[in-house]
Amino acid sequence: MYSPSLRRLIEDYPGLTVELRLEDRYVDIVGERYDAAIRITEPDDSSLVARKLADNPAVMVASPAYLERYGTPQTIEDLKQHEFVIYGCANNAKDSWAYHEGSEIKTFTVTGRINVNDGYSLLKTVQNGMGIALTPTFISSDALKKGALIQVLPDLKLMPFSAIYVMYPSRSHLPKKTRLFIDKIVKYTRQAAFNRIPIADNTSKKNVRSVNSLVARNNGGK
Repeated sequence: MYSPSLRRLIEDYPGLTVELRLEDRYVDIVGERYDAAIRITEPDDSSLVARKLADNPAVMVASPAYLERYGTPQTIEDLKQHEFVIYGCANNAKDSWAYHEGSEIKTFTVTGRINVNDGYSLLKTVQNGMGIALTPTFISSDALKKGALIQVLPDLKLMPFSAIYVMYPSRSHLPKKTRLFIDKIVKYTRQAAFNRIPIADNTSKKNVRSVNSLVARNNGGK
């Protein structure tokens, strides 16, 4: 999410130096002297300015290789027979996934032998055929478009993740460098394609057809 914005920023301002830190913890923006932070959580610190960047829909994905080997789930009940790559560590694993069914919100619990505490590492692990994962669309959209991943249970109305915010210290005179970064990240996340599930290209369509054909053959042979 941040890389395209940073690339444009340093291209437009050659004299600017950027220090990017990726932390899987709740940093103290003021105490640790950060200029700004991008967080996927609802604001809860009144000392910070929080600007919403985008909603954060969820999508369940797996690689074509995984689905070819284990079959494509057709129902939530089918998920019990599958492996999952779960975001988080043992003490805070996100293994309970929520979805809408009519007017109700229901949950199902997944199990997996691999837990990952970084979104892009989660993506790569799933692309390597290690299981099914729940990802934000902004992380998996390119892989879905290219056919490297396939959406699982596309008709399931999954609950979204918390919205994405940029947060920075509340002060009247915002440094120009911080304002420039915020303007770039806002512009990038306001693109229509940022957090939408893309329509797959021909490659992914062929993958879906081949997976469905394999499942049909396997079912017919039982």
